[in-house]
Amino acid sequence: MAKKGLTKDIIVNAALELIEEDGLSAFSLRSLASSLGIRVSSLYNHIQGQMELLVEVGFRAVDMLTEM
Repeated sequence: MAKKGLTKDIIVNAALELIEEDGLSAFSLRSLASSLGIRVSSLYNHIQGQMELLVEVGFRAVDMLTEM
């Protein structure tokens, strides 16, 4: 069961923050799950995997650049 209040949008935002702080090379689903206080397996209730998440982060980054 998904953690109450956890959404794909929250996951993408948290991933973006981690990547901004530590760099893409240090990013992992394990570190993301830890920062959200959940298990890695819980992420899969909202995303298909790391590749999908990184695509979503890329889309979010392009949106942010467009707004600037």
